[in-house]
Amino acid sequence: MNYFFLILVVSFICFYLLNNSLKKYKILVDNIKFSDHKKFTEENNVPFSGGIFFLFVIFYLSESLNYINFTILLLVFFLGIFSDLNKITSPMYRILIQSLIILSYIVVNDLVVINTRIDLFDDILNNYKIVAISFTFFCIIVLINGTNFIDGVNNLASGYYFVVFLNLIFLSKMIELNIDQYFLIQILAFITIFLIFNFFSQSFLGDSGSYLLGFFVGFYLISFYINQNNIISPYYIIVLLWYPAYENLFSIMRRLFFERKKVKKADNLHLHHLVYKFLSKFLGKNKYVNSLTGILINFINLIIIFPGNFYAYKTNILVGIIFVSLVVYNSAYFYLRFKTYKS
Repeated sequence: MNYFFLILVVSFICFYLLNNSLKKYKILVDNIKFSDHKKFTEENNVPFSGGIFFLFVIFYLSESLNYINFTILLLVFFLGIFSDLNKITSPMYRILIQSLIILSYIVVNDLVVINTRIDLFDDILNNYKIVAISFTFFCIIVLINGTNFIDGVNNLASGYYFVVFLNLIFLSKMIELNIDQYFLIQILAFITIFLIFNFFSQSFLGDSGSYLLGFFVGFYLISFYINQNNIISPYYIIVLLWYPAYENLFSIMRRLFFERKKVKKADNLHLHHLVYKFLSKFLGKNKYVNSLTGILINFINLIIIFPGNFYAYKTNILVGIIFVSLVVYNSAYFYLRFKTYKS
């Protein structure tokens, strides 16, 4: 434990030095052309150092990472970097490259979802590999881009995954799982380091960080579920990841069918933007409204997700929790949309 504490202290110092260096030499800072989605609440000259930080964290924690997976993770990171630098501006190109990377990882690791507890669909997944690959691909790409969607205020995307791993630790204390608790504690600690910098607007995830987190956590949880030998329900994983996934799907449906906007065009009408505007009316120009927005949303997510730990093996109750989650999201969204944009 003393060794791990030393690693954390060194990581904090290195991250601090990395941040200052990027800021000093104006490398990967947000005064370059930024998307409307991310200009909403952010300040200038803040480095996108979160992606670099989590790249090294993942490499440090992944003891058995082979060269192929190492290369795939680097590709995810560099895709995000090129997006942050506006070298790849087309959403369609980014989706295409994401698709190739995700499919490569699925095929190389033979890591697919084949159990949904829907018998007919499970038969198809088990008998037709291409369907299993396609379904797994769909889940991961929705999660990656959903993570990027919620990365619009401080402490939201990274804080959400803090909540995810916190719940996994609690679950592992309740029932015997095939999981490395020390790994979970380590990743929580590293996320905490980033949360501190991000709270004070000293570092942002950027696309590189959000892509990496969505990719890593998505495949980690698929592997985690497979290793449990059906001790838990697959819907527990959905309970853990519902928010970024639904944010993505809801935003696409909203723009496509209700607002008649181009799906590929970013906007400032995500739930976190509405919560930010709502809080700003009460707190004024407080510079911490940005971070408090992320903390508030994740606190509500924690309240929603936490009961799932007590019913991690009961699909019917987990489906109920997912339904409640969607009701809470939709109710909050339409209420805030009406209150914020009455005109």
